[in-house]
Amino acid sequence: MKRTLFLVVATALLSACAGKLTQPAAYEPVRQLPPQPQDVSPKTRAQLHTDLATGYYERGQLDVALQELGEAVKIDPTYAQAYNVYGLVYTLLRDDVQAQQNFERALSLAPNDPDIRHNWGWYLCAHKRERDALVQFDLAIRDPLYRSPEIALVNAGRCAQELGEMRLAEQYFRRALGPLTRQACVLR
Repeated sequence: MKRTLFLVVATALLSACAGKLTQPAAYEPVRQLPPQPQDVSPKTRAQLHTDLATGYYERGQLDVALQELGEAVKIDPTYAQAYNVYGLVYTLLRDDVQAQQNFERALSLAPNDPDIRHNWGWYLCAHKRERDALVQFDLAIRDPLYRSPEIALVNAGRCAQELGEMRLAEQYFRRALGPLTRQACVLR
């Protein structure tokens, strides 16, 4: 009897264990909710809207770009890049008053930003203010952290050509080729 009782208990325990082992635990993926707007800083949210606006600007969807920029400055009215892109959009829309106001606002918020300096220079050169434009290009180029000085150098060269300053234009163009020439030598 003891032996039978032992076998019954042992069988019950083994079947209980076997039941637990044969039933796989339900896999529940960890679901991470996206961050809520209040969890993301206003500057980051403004940057995201400005990045979207830049994409729409590049695709020629200027109305949508303006909407995104409106959101960006509503969220963070001190985000300089939003005004920089506003300046570019209004330039394409040929609204010179709005373009100039937005570039100036961007510069007042970030006077050392080389991208803003470059875009303002480009605007000035396109509006026959070449000498002022060259100053802006030079300020952008001097920034050692500026990611695309060759573009500013080429635009400065074009602007110098507009002034009839061919030697100065050639200097800008040669400087623009400098990093490319050095890079080509390294790749050989």
